[in-house]
Amino acid sequence: CLQEIAVNFPRLRGNAGGDQPARLRELLPGFDVLFAPAVDEWKGGQRRQFGNVIATRLPIAQVRQHALPYPPDPRAQTMPRVCLVATVVDHRLGPVRVMTTHLEYFSKEQRMAQARALRDLHAEYCAVAAAPPQPCDDGSPFETKVHTANAVLCGDFNHAPHEPEHAAITQPFAHGRLWDSWTLREGLR
Repeated sequence: CLQEIAVNFPRLRGNAGGDQPARLRELLPGFDVLFAPAVDEWKGGQRRQFGNVIATRLPIAQVRQHALPYPPDPRAQTMPRVCLVATVVDHRLGPVRVMTTHLEYFSKEQRMAQARALRDLHAEYCAVAAAPPQPCDDGSPFETKVHTANAVLCGDFNHAPHEPEHAAITQPFAHGRLWDSWTLREGLR
């Protein structure tokens, strides 16, 4: 899971106007490289994108992109944010939903809205896994999907563990919660 991946943003250090997702595909043979732009615009006749990547060698069952909330905050420089989600299938664990994002840095209001949205998004995925849609095998977009409550959320959250955004993401809900792996590892439950 990578954040701050760019296409045609020459003023960003390390981009020089290039296509970083394409470069990652070259550097990671045998990986599927999924890219979700949060910023997707045209300037000077070129498409410019900035967002997140998931690179995996595991079989991919499905990919989704979710725009995160972008409420107005005229006091800060901000940009849109996205959560890229790939459901992969591990031969030992089964399906696992991998989510990656990069929350707003300059606007605490936007960051909190995005943190709540991540929790709500995970809760929705868990609810669908607990009560999946009716099965379908007709080859249409309604065809049965892989649903799982098992997830890993990665990213640049731009907040410390003691801040309210962390509590918003990890707050329990009806079907579970997102656990902070560092907290679990250190026995700080």
